[in-house]
Amino acid sequence: MKKILCFALVAALMIAMLAACGGGSSDVGDDDTLYIGLSIRGLENPYYVQILEGAEMFAEAMLPAGSYEIRVMESQGSDDKQINDIKAFLAAVGTNAILYVDPNNAPNAAVIAEMCEEAGVYWNTTWSYADGVFPWDYEYYVMHQTADNEMGGYAAAAAMFDRFETPGTGKIVAILGMLTNDASIDREKGLMKALDEYPNVELLDIQPGNWSPQEALTLIQTWLAQYGDEIDGVWVANDSMALAVAEALRAEGLNGVVLVTGYDCIDDVIPAIEQGDVYATYASNPYLQAGFGLAYTYAA
Repeated sequence: MKKILCFALVAALMIAMLAACGGGSSDVGDDDTLYIGLSIRGLENPYYVQILEGAEMFAEAMLPAGSYEIRVMESQGSDDKQINDIKAFLAAVGTNAILYVDPNNAPNAAVIAEMCEEAGVYWNTTWSYADGVFPWDYEYYVMHQTADNEMGGYAAAAAMFDRFETPGTGKIVAILGMLTNDASIDREKGLMKALDEYPNVELLDIQPGNWSPQEALTLIQTWLAQYGDEIDGVWVANDSMALAVAEALRAEGLNGVVLVTGYDCIDDVIPAIEQGDVYATYASNPYLQAGFGLAYTYAA
């Protein structure tokens, strides 16, 4: 039902956008290929699988079968790999292309903006953008979109604090994403805002997990050895890392005892919430993120 609803919403948006640009039908000829580039961190993260599915929904809704090709570029957390992959994509596809980019780090967006201007390829960003680099300053940089990360980080933290055995009183540890990533930075701001409002909640430690479940697992194992039963909650900057934390707690018989929050509302976190292994998450809807980003860019 969720995917059907997302499909309908994205299709409706795209039809409206294309009509505003002078027509509701595809301008891709039967013998042409529209290359749809997705520059993301990696498909091992279920969030990015949903981004890909959203891109597929867009293409199936608006383009004739066989007239497009989706190319996924996985940066695996490397700035250099992201830049080089996009450079190779632009060199290979010509101007009959659109590009969806989740910058690995915000400064990447400035480099990509210049590359797309030179190549004449319309593109968009999600989550992170470079300081002082805005779509209206470029011909081919169409749009930027993001969820309110600060609000999400705050909401997850406050919900957890209110659920402690003594509401508003406890001790937590926190796992960030990448230190230079806008989403992680703003989610941390939300956490800090909540901590300011809950003076009886103590932050024992906060460390970057770099969006890696394995790094998150190592962190929680270290903290369990260091702090033991002092920990009442674990605030985590995304769901993939939160699920790794939940598995570590389950191994120690602490699932549901130590509260865990995440971010993104990926499919796998819903049963974890139902089972009590994860307390809360915050939805960003990657299906629509990909759909909106590609719809606006294709309309341009």
